[in-house]
Amino acid sequence: LDNDCNGQTDEGFVLIWYLDADHDLFGRVDISLNSCTQPKDYVQNALDCNDFSQTINPNAVELCDDGVDQDCNGKTDDAPTATLWYEDADADGAGNAKVSIYGCNMPTGHVASHDDCDNANPSISPYAQEACMDNIDNNCNGQTDENPVDVTWYQDEDEDGFGTPLVTQLACAPPVGFVGNATDCDDGDEEIRPGVEEVCNNGVDDNCDASLNQCGYSPVLNLNKAQSVFTGQVVDDNSGSFVRNCGDLNGDQIDDLVIGAPGEDTMGSRSGAVYVLFGPLTAGTFSLSGANVKLTGEKVGDEVGSSMTCGDLNGDQMNDLVIGAKGSGPGTTYVLFGPLTAGTFS
Repeated sequence: LDNDCNGQTDEGFVLIWYLDADHDLFGRVDISLNSCTQPKDYVQNALDCNDFSQTINPNAVELCDDGVDQDCNGKTDDAPTATLWYEDADADGAGNAKVSIYGCNMPTGHVASHDDCDNANPSISPYAQEACMDNIDNNCNGQTDENPVDVTWYQDEDEDGFGTPLVTQLACAPPVGFVGNATDCDDGDEEIRPGVEEVCNNGVDDNCDASLNQCGYSPVLNLNKAQSVFTGQVVDDNSGSFVRNCGDLNGDQIDDLVIGAPGEDTMGSRSGAVYVLFGPLTAGTFSLSGANVKLTGEKVGDEVGSSMTCGDLNGDQMNDLVIGAKGSGPGTTYVLFGPLTAGTFS
C-alpha cells in the first residue's frame, strides 16, 4: 500500500538482513538480503566472525590458549584470565615488549616482564650488573657505564692467564698484570698452572689441583671407578665380547669406539650386532640403545660382532670397519667403507 499517498509503496522500509547460519543471532557480512520483513535464518547485524560455530560470536566468552577469537574482537586468547606474555629469546628472564601473545599459562620462551633492551644477548637485561668501560647499557636503564662496581682482580705475574690469590686489587676494570681468577698455585712459573699435564714423580703440583699423585693407577682398581660405562640392551646380548678403538670412522677427526654384541637378537636369535659410538665420549653410564650406529646381523645365528678390525682398506684416507660373523654358515666378513653415518642398518 501507498500508506502516505506519495505515489510509492514500501519506500524506506526495505532493510538489509545478514545470514545467521549457526543461529547465534549474529550474521555474516558477506551474505545478505534486502527485505522489508525478516527472512528465515537472517538477522539485522553483521557482527559474526565465524558463522559456522554458535560458540564464536560477539557475546561469547573468550577462552585462552586455544588460538581462537571467540568474542570476535580481532584478538585471540585475550580471555579475562589471560596474561600478555613477552618473548624472551635470550632466556635472561626479561621479555621483548614488541613481541607478545596472550595466554592463561606462560608459553615456552616467554616471560611476564617486557623491559629487556637486547633480546639477543643474555648478559644484557634489567637483572644484569652494569659493567664499566664497555659503552653498553648492560642493565637496560637507559645509561651506559653508570655506577660501576669494583671487583677483585688477581695478580698474574708469570702471564699464564691464571692469577694468585696472594696479591689482589679492587677495580672496575682489570689493572695491567691482573686477571679475574685466582687458580694459579705458582705465579712465578708459567709452566705450572691449571690444565697442564701432570708430570710423574717430580714432587711438583704441575696442574694446581692440590695433588702430587696423579700418575698411573693403583695396583687394584674397581671398575665402578670407570668414567664411562656402556651396557647391552638386553640379557645375553654378550655386549663387549669384542671391542675396538677404530680411530675416526665418521670424518670428524676424533676416534670412535666399536663394541660387538654377538648374542643380540634383532634379526633372530644370536644374529648379533655391532655398535659404533662417535667420539668424543662423555662420562656416565649409557645403554647401547643410544649408540650412533647399530649394525645388525642378517639372520639367526650369524653372531655378528664376534670379531672386528679397522683401517683404510680402499685408499681414501678414511678408516673402514671390518666385521666378522663366524656363525653365518661358512662364516662371513663384512667391510663398510668410511665415513659411517648415524642410524641402524643390516
